[in-house]
Amino acid sequence: MKQALLQRPIPWLVCGVACLLLAAGAVVSQTEHASGTAPATSTLVTLISDSLTPICPATTVPHTFGDRLYPDGSRKAFTIPAGHVFVITSFDWDVEGSSQANNTVWTAVTLMGPASNVNALYSGATADSIGRAAGSTLVPNGIVIGSGTTMCMDYVGGATSADARLHGYLQ
Repeated sequence: MKQALLQRPIPWLVCGVACLLLAAGAVVSQTEHASGTAPATSTLVTLISDSLTPICPATTVPHTFGDRLYPDGSRKAFTIPAGHVFVITSFDWDVEGSSQANNTVWTAVTLMGPASNVNALYSGATADSIGRAAGSTLVPNGIVIGSGTTMCMDYVGGATSADARLHGYLQ
C-alpha cells in the first residue's frame, strides 16, 4: 500500500524551509529599500545645465546644473539641501556648433567646492562635420555629491550651444 502524502515528512520539510527562505528574502529586500540603498521615486532628480542656468564660478563659458527639471518641463533653481547628498546615476549631453567638428568632443561634470575643483565624470563622442555631438554615460555605483558643491558642465572647444542633464537621487 502507498504511503499517504501527509505521512512523508521530508517533502513537507523541504517545502517549508523553501517558503521561509523566500519570505526572509522579501523582508531583506524591503529593509534595503527602506534604508535608502535604493532610491524612492519621490527622491529622483533631473538637473539641467544650459544657457538659462548660471555660469560656473571661476569660468566664463560652462554653466551650472543649477535647475531641477520636472516631468512637466517646468524648472526651479536647485541646490543640494544641507544634510543631504545628490547621487549621480547618469549624465546626458549634446553640443551644437563645436569647434571640434569631425573630432571627439569631451564633456565633463566639474565639481566646485570649498576645498578644490575636480572633474568627476567624463563623456565623449565624435562630432559630425558641423560640430554636433551627443553622449550618455551611466554611473552604476553612483557618484556622491555633498551639499555646498556646485556642479558644472564643461566641454572641450567652443560651441554655439551645449545642454546637459544629470540624473540621480537625493539621499
